[in-house]
Amino acid sequence: MYFHHLMVLGRATTDVEVKKSKAKKSYAKFGVAVNIKKKEDEETTYFYDVVFFGKRAEAASKLIKKGDTVFIYGQPDYEAYTSKKDKEAKAVVTLLAENWKLVK
Repeated sequence: MYFHHLMVLGRATTDVEVKKSKAKKSYAKFGVAVNIKKKEDEETTYFYDVVFFGKRAEAASKLIKKGDTVFIYGQPDYEAYTSKKDKEAKAVVTLLAENWKLVK
């Protein structure tokens, strides 16, 4: 058995947007930025797309706002693509969230 999960503590970069799938199921999507200190004077920011499903989607849309600090736990999903603009290889990490908590 294998286990692949990701825990992220960062700030919401957008408000949560609730949508309906083709099967009429609710899901919510928003972005999170995580700042990591690499060296004493150097910081790197990582961006994640976050997706919630079902009741968690509805709750997240009511409580999480842009700028809020949020802890998210879930399974990462990776997608590689080639940028149309500069023809560079890029990747998107989407966190399929299982649970979350606002951090005050």
